[in-house]
Amino acid sequence: MNSQLSLSLENDQPRMLQVAVPTLPRAVRYVDDYTDQDHTVADPSATTWRVSNNGAQANLRFDRYKTDLNLQRLIQAFAADSMTRSAAPTARLYIDSLANVDLEDIINLVECAPENSRTVWDSLRAKIRRSEPFSALKALLKFVAERRIGMWNPRYITFISSSLPMPPRDKYAAVRSGNVFISIQHEAELVRWIEEQATAAPALSLNALIDAAMIICSYQFAMRPKQIGLLRRRDCRVIDIGGAGETVHLSFRMIKQRTAISQRMQLVRKVKREWAPIFVEILRKTDGQNGDVHLFGYADTRSISKRICALLFEITKDEWTPTDLRHSGAMRLVDAGASAEELAEFMGHSSLETGMIYYDSSATQAQRVNEALGISETYRHVAKYGTSNFISPEELRRLKGDDQIAGVPHGIPIAGIGACKTGQPACKFNPVTACYGCPKFIPVSDVKIHTEALRSFREVVNFFHSSSRAENDNPAFLQLKRTISDVQGVISDLEENNVR
Repeated sequence: MNSQLSLSLENDQPRMLQVAVPTLPRAVRYVDDYTDQDHTVADPSATTWRVSNNGAQANLRFDRYKTDLNLQRLIQAFAADSMTRSAAPTARLYIDSLANVDLEDIINLVECAPENSRTVWDSLRAKIRRSEPFSALKALLKFVAERRIGMWNPRYITFISSSLPMPPRDKYAAVRSGNVFISIQHEAELVRWIEEQATAAPALSLNALIDAAMIICSYQFAMRPKQIGLLRRRDCRVIDIGGAGETVHLSFRMIKQRTAISQRMQLVRKVKREWAPIFVEILRKTDGQNGDVHLFGYADTRSISKRICALLFEITKDEWTPTDLRHSGAMRLVDAGASAEELAEFMGHSSLETGMIYYDSSATQAQRVNEALGISETYRHVAKYGTSNFISPEELRRLKGDDQIAGVPHGIPIAGIGACKTGQPACKFNPVTACYGCPKFIPVSDVKIHTEALRSFREVVNFFHSSSRAENDNPAFLQLKRTISDVQGVISDLEENNVR
């Protein structure tokens, strides 16, 4: 009886890793490429490593393996190798992902004969649906093969890459759905906000200038938060070309590349001349600082991402992310007719295949024209005004001339559409086209006037299109699309509230 109980208890013992594992290094030395500083894990045998991760402090935890010290040493050696070759973020991603895999499954994969690994792998695919653990397991198996652990050796590295399939996953699902593309209305609000910041640049605080510059980097150049944070003062060059004003060029690194050589490649971009004063003022206010200092002064990548998200919500009143701006930038380029090579160069992709999804998801030329004309349902009700924000034709006529709005946009005279709270002469934007959607604009409550303005704007859009000038990155065309959608909103609100 006692012997049977003893045997039962012995069978309930967790399985231990039985293969020889590499000796841990005395210390793990690595570089945080965000701060460009050297760091050291002084005690690699500790169950928690405190590491520098893109400028922030993070923990790598190995305490789940403490019941099997042999397995713990293997995972720690794997983490040390990942940090030395790649970076702390990669090692952390692997270790966090392996936490979703049972210890016995990890042991089975490491100890099995390579020819039997596909059976073990398929059983794991039936248990785990997420793809991240399988990326970590592949990286671990390659490390095991390189170090000739168990029955694995370097000859199986290609086998690991090609013959162990990842779970089915559509990593471009969000792109296909279109949910990651910022709307025309919000894009117009974003551009308007940037233009306002650029005009007021000399009077803005350093923090406000940095906010605007980060939005420009994310919107105009589709830069990732880490690329934005990595910008140094020396990477921002101002060229004074005399009467034409100052030009700003930014140089930033490619990241998420497959080779170290690609990681070191620099991309050079020219800031829109109208927005250049923002960067000029940043350099002026930080004059005297070393060229190696981070241009925007952020200590870590995560803080940059959170700040950009907060700014986008303040501007558009909707939740957008830097990644959404990156996707939207790619789609703008594709819609404007860019080639696959031009898209890859703009986005910093190492392969032309990466950007093909944008061509699959791109709107047709007819759809783009319809959106610009305000015909698409998506864009018909983007601007909403309360009835208290309207002014009657009689009240408008009693106002002095400077408070009434009139102009000749693209050669078409338009007047009587409404009033301006600050007076048209004080406005720095184009009259009429910039008024619709502006919080200082009070539309007249006569639907016919706005309907006629809409017809005039559509004539201009058709002219742009027929003369092949309807590029999505053309500022005038973008403004026309935004204006038409805003006019549609005014008309829709007047009709719904029966304002006469």
